[in-house]
Amino acid sequence: LRDDNRLLDSSDGSDSSEQITVLNRNSVRHFVKVYPAAEASCPYTLHVQFDCPICDDDRFDEEPGNDDMDHAAPLQLGQHEQSLQTCPREADWYSVDVEDGANLRSQICFHHVDCDLELEVFDEAEALLNQWGINAPGYTSTNNECVLFPHTAGGRYYLHVQPTSSRMSCGYSLKVEQAADGVQCPAPNDQRCP
Repeated sequence: LRDDNRLLDSSDGSDSSEQITVLNRNSVRHFVKVYPAAEASCPYTLHVQFDCPICDDDRFDEEPGNDDMDHAAPLQLGQHEQSLQTCPREADWYSVDVEDGANLRSQICFHHVDCDLELEVFDEAEALLNQWGINAPGYTSTNNECVLFPHTAGGRYYLHVQPTSSRMSCGYSLKVEQAADGVQCPAPNDQRCP
């Protein structure tokens, strides 16, 4: 059994069956190569089974959950949530009310070696405020994503946390705050990211 880069496991016993079990931590294509032990042809049956590990949702995913904007979990400015989790084929949504003129800063921290998350911010009219682009705020390939909107119009804002792959689960922390004037986002891979 191989992925695109390396041999993951093999089996070459003398029984009438062979079995390989691999824990897959990445969403990549795998290849199975079957060949006879001697130069003879032999009919065989190939059985492939995928056991998807259970993803433990966080407290915000209890019914009705926070998987869409209509069910965004309400947060308060200054709130710092840890032990959050996205599961495969889902995103997390949060809402926060901001006073007119406030500096809204939100940040997610996670381990990029395990997964990659994006952070998007929408206004009440459902307009995306941080536009996508290479290394744009909220869309980098680092251990943290941060967006800062100085002097916002008052109202409700929505934070959208989404894995870059629909097959990925990812643990993260989220901080949303009213930042003082002049405060910036931390540098990518900032060690202060919990």
